[in-house]
Amino acid sequence: MGGKLWRSGAYGYYADRAGPLTLADRLEASGKVVLRVDSQDSAAYLGWFNGANKENAPPQAGNFVGVKIGGPTKVGHSFLPAYATALPKGSKVERRGKHPRAVSVERSGGPVVVPQKVYEWKLVYDPAGNGGKGTLAATLGKDSVVLSLKDGDKAKGGRFDRFGLFTGHRGGSFVRIYLDDLKYTARSGR
Repeated sequence: MGGKLWRSGAYGYYADRAGPLTLADRLEASGKVVLRVDSQDSAAYLGWFNGANKENAPPQAGNFVGVKIGGPTKVGHSFLPAYATALPKGSKVERRGKHPRAVSVERSGGPVVVPQKVYEWKLVYDPAGNGGKGTLAATLGKDSVVLSLKDGDKAKGGRFDRFGLFTGHRGGSFVRIYLDDLKYTARSGR
């Protein structure tokens, strides 16, 4: 799975149906990844999300557990665990043509994805981690980082019915990324 993902224009995704899954489920994914092109001001996301929102990417619309492959241009593209809970009822969602604000929480630093290098990767969301608040662990090659959910975020919930790649917010360039040997949680273990 993969190809060129632009961080401009309308939000789009390439994903398989999964779920329904929630923040109460243990979620795991793994495989191989190679970043062929890493343009400046570009990013891609990989993980579980809700396909119902067609206006904005999950980091702006909510309902996401996965990784952001991006980061400050000066560092390169990092493999950063990230999540966004369900938005409260009545939340204002920005419409097309506007730059939506991010509602996702992401780790500020993580393993750097060196272009043209093939990596084994793994992602584990553990709802029991951090004393029951939840943790999200991302491993790229031999490097791992953990993002603990903030107090009360797990209780805000999240509903996921897709697993795959998606574009970020508007304004920027593209990445060309490919994934192979994918394994991921596709249904609830409860």
